[in-house]
Amino acid sequence: MEGLASIKIVRVRGRWWFAFQPFTVELDGTAVGTLRGGESHAYEVASGEHRVRVKFRRVVWSEPLAVRVTSDQEVVLACRTDRWGYPSIRVAGPDDLSESQPAA
Repeated sequence: MEGLASIKIVRVRGRWWFAFQPFTVELDGTAVGTLRGGESHAYEVASGEHRVRVKFRRVVWSEPLAVRVTSDQEVVLACRTDRWGYPSIRVAGPDDLSESQPAA
């Protein structure tokens, strides 16, 4: 039996005032939740290709990101705003994951 896959989305903390305002997360055309700076959430999905994007302040969408996941795999994505408040989402790298953690 094939296991489920998951897409984990991490909201990278930013230096700008809007870093703690919520992003709406859209997965395959359906809003599935919100994230604030430093938060993350994993969404269980079927194996295959999925489309993910985030929306900031009810008006500005990121470019959609196509993500392919296989059975029992977790893909980690990072989303953030630039200094003008435009959102983006991409496959997370080590720097994204360290920036999303609270300061020690």
